[in-house]
Amino acid sequence: MDDSKLEDVVARLRRQRSDDEYVEAKASGGGLGKSVWETVSAFANTSGGTIVLGLDELTGFAPAPGFDLQKVRDQFVDGMGDGGSPGKLLHPPHYSIHRAEIEGAAILVIEVGENSVSQKPCSVAALGVQGGSYKRVDDKDILLSP
Repeated sequence: MDDSKLEDVVARLRRQRSDDEYVEAKASGGGLGKSVWETVSAFANTSGGTIVLGLDELTGFAPAPGFDLQKVRDQFVDGMGDGGSPGKLLHPPHYSIHRAEIEGAAILVIEVGENSVSQKPCSVAALGVQGGSYKRVDDKDILLSP
């Protein structure tokens, strides 16, 4: 996602006052929260999407205080199973990570791809397939039914 498209996305989120079916923003000021894995699962099981880390929805999608890009990036990569750890997901999707800036603050933009049918459902490993597989509906990560 280039800078002008990112600016358009952030402007749209601010007008809507919420995330949507395509984009999820997470403050991640204290590090990467567990809910990011539900969002990755939801995007992988539907049409893919974008996660913007370092923007706080509660403050109108302003840059999040305390956001540490390198720490959060490393937590995400490890959680995807690419840092030598077993990972947080079963059937993790393809993803790409980009650094960006909003209002002079560093943020991380993660593009999550949709999994192929043979790799669905993507689920949070600790919760299992039945309790950890999600789909994206508007701005919500909804647990898949059995």
